[in-house]
Amino acid sequence: MKTYFLLSLAISFACIAAAGPGDTIRVRSHENVHWDWNGNKDRIAVFPPPSQQFRQILLHYTLGCPSTGCSEWDYTTQIQVLRKTGKWDSTLALAPEFTADGQEIDTFHYRTDPTYVHFFNTKTGLTDSTLAEDWKVLLYQDPQNPLTPTDSFIAWEGDFYNYVFNINGDTVDSVWVPATSSLFLSHHKIYTPYEVKEAVELARVITPYAGNFDRNWQHTWTFDITDYEPLLLDSTEIRARYDGWQDGFTITLDFELIEGMAPRKVLAIQNLWQGAFQYGVASNPIESRLVEREVTIPAEAKGASVRILPSGHGFGGNENCAEFCPKDYYLKVNGQQRFSQLIWKDDCGLNPVYPQAGTWLYDRANWCPGGAAIAFDHEITPWMAPGSNMKLDMDLEPYSYNGSGSTPVYIIAAQLFTYGEITYENDATVSAIIAPTQDENHIRQNPVCANAIIEIQNLGSATLESVEIIYGPKGGHLDLYTWTGSLAFGEKAEVALPGRLFYTASQDVATFTAEVRNPNGKPDENDLNNKMESPFDVPEKLPETVVLWLKTNSAGNESSYRVTNYKGETLYQRSGMANNTIYKDTFNFPDAIGCYTLEIDDAGKDGLSFWANSAGTGYARLMKGSGSLGLLKNFDPDFGTQIRYSFTVGYTVDVQETERNTTFLQVFPNPTKERLFIDLVLPQKAPVHFELYNAAGQLKKQAQILDYQNQGIDLNIADYEQGIYLIRVRSGNNVWVKRVLKH
Repeated sequence: MKTYFLLSLAISFACIAAAGPGDTIRVRSHENVHWDWNGNKDRIAVFPPPSQQFRQILLHYTLGCPSTGCSEWDYTTQIQVLRKTGKWDSTLALAPEFTADGQEIDTFHYRTDPTYVHFFNTKTGLTDSTLAEDWKVLLYQDPQNPLTPTDSFIAWEGDFYNYVFNINGDTVDSVWVPATSSLFLSHHKIYTPYEVKEAVELARVITPYAGNFDRNWQHTWTFDITDYEPLLLDSTEIRARYDGWQDGFTITLDFELIEGMAPRKVLAIQNLWQGAFQYGVASNPIESRLVEREVTIPAEAKGASVRILPSGHGFGGNENCAEFCPKDYYLKVNGQQRFSQLIWKDDCGLNPVYPQAGTWLYDRANWCPGGAAIAFDHEITPWMAPGSNMKLDMDLEPYSYNGSGSTPVYIIAAQLFTYGEITYENDATVSAIIAPTQDENHIRQNPVCANAIIEIQNLGSATLESVEIIYGPKGGHLDLYTWTGSLAFGEKAEVALPGRLFYTASQDVATFTAEVRNPNGKPDENDLNNKMESPFDVPEKLPETVVLWLKTNSAGNESSYRVTNYKGETLYQRSGMANNTIYKDTFNFPDAIGCYTLEIDDAGKDGLSFWANSAGTGYARLMKGSGSLGLLKNFDPDFGTQIRYSFTVGYTVDVQETERNTTFLQVFPNPTKERLFIDLVLPQKAPVHFELYNAAGQLKKQAQILDYQNQGIDLNIADYEQGIYLIRVRSGNNVWVKRVLKH
């Protein structure tokens, strides 16, 4: 089994251009399309013709905020290809045989001469009259062209009473105004034919709780969709589906097609199970939806796999299913269970999209808010017989819903792929650079100053048991490492590369390069995918003595930290901390040169500050150790599971140390229910003025401290209405503004 891996690239996409082996064609289907409500955004994308071949196809999915701001809820989004099936159907509509002023009226009594309507004239005290409004009548009398008018005329309403009034305005008599003719509504039937299209899901992303995000925010996820190449030909309809009931987000979809031979040719793609299925509901059992499928394997097939993309939604009932309950699914082949997979993600507290205005750090059923759902691939080639039928069945772990909360649902997309021969026998590739990199999806592990991490993949038919890896900063000294293990075709492995990274760049950004060669001691048959490069940020350089200021919240026993060198040796550590206590620990790094990492962990996976718990707030800062106040680094307390910060001390490289701003402002928790802590650090004591405004610009609260330096200020806003608030802080000529969401 292997996971459908995702990474992020910052690439500018253009239209289709001619390409050769290794070259790239870029296609954009959606550009900042506004998702303002539940529904589909379908666009036509023009892909290359079938004559061109591609070794890899990547989908870059970029989510952003519209000018109105992002939604504050976690909604499911799906990217699908609409495949033409060659089958036709039709829709039935009823066309009226007449309309009056564009309206359908069951019975219309009218006159062809003008009629008048009586009313009491208060000025004269007499009965008066005015010309009645006319109606434009259209007749549709041709059944062959039911939408084309055949005649028209002007009519006035008939069959009504006109009343006579006395001088007091009382009704004393009436006059009947008869109609001269009547129309009775009937319809022509209209059948509109259309070609049936089948949606094939490519990727699924759950939106973040983004109510407090800056309107310039955006994030890109990248999916390897190489196996969908047969669907991405010529003019293809791409659907971006949004299930949100709130405005909203923007979506940009870019396809990157890299010329060359694919790892194995895809012969056919077939949907097996697709939809949103209730889970544990006795009256609508999921087993009645995930039924056994009998499929035909092409005679020329050499391999087959099933890809299953599941995500659980709905909670509040027993076990908080399906969003917050870990459950297994099972895949049966010809009646026998061959695979089981836990539908769960246990690392939401390490989400790179953080912090968010919601419960972003809670682990969920194969997704995190602001993250992609993972697709699982199951190789079924060993049980495949070319030219014959195969039975496939999917089951979920038994569960019975008790009827409370929202109904549990699993959204599932499962597809069968059949393939030709694997193209190469020995083919290894670098599929991702995890560290060092600027990739926004690996921000939690970067920057680093030692021990790079890459991902390799076997794309050859031979089991990959060894491969040489050449790595290091581009333009500098490169190291050689030999990886050993066992990877079947398509499988991946993370590789931690030993040693320091010796930077040779004279700027703050350098480029890391990693290349594989000699898989299983043999020449690589496809050298187009052997090498990957990634720009990275050079870690910050700190003085030889620093002080960690760590204030615990009321769950101090969950907090711990350690400082390690590049060998992984622990130099400093602390655990078992008391509640609501400030620790000031000094770190001395006397070595002439050093690469170090500070890790601050929270066993509860909810950081030092989180709006949805009652543990209060804490903070973590690195300060100068010279005795004078100086802020070196301030960490966001709403960090979830871990803060990981690498730095250098006395590093003899051509990287200039940047001047740090010793003034820092942070507001947390954000969002908040009751309390709001304003954390401001100044280089020296000074008067500070704090102001809180609501979204309408009304001043709700203010405070002034004359001799402020770093003590912070605590505001209680429990009684305020929900919504957006602005914190404005003034000190001298400096003004800072922060946006806060009140739940």
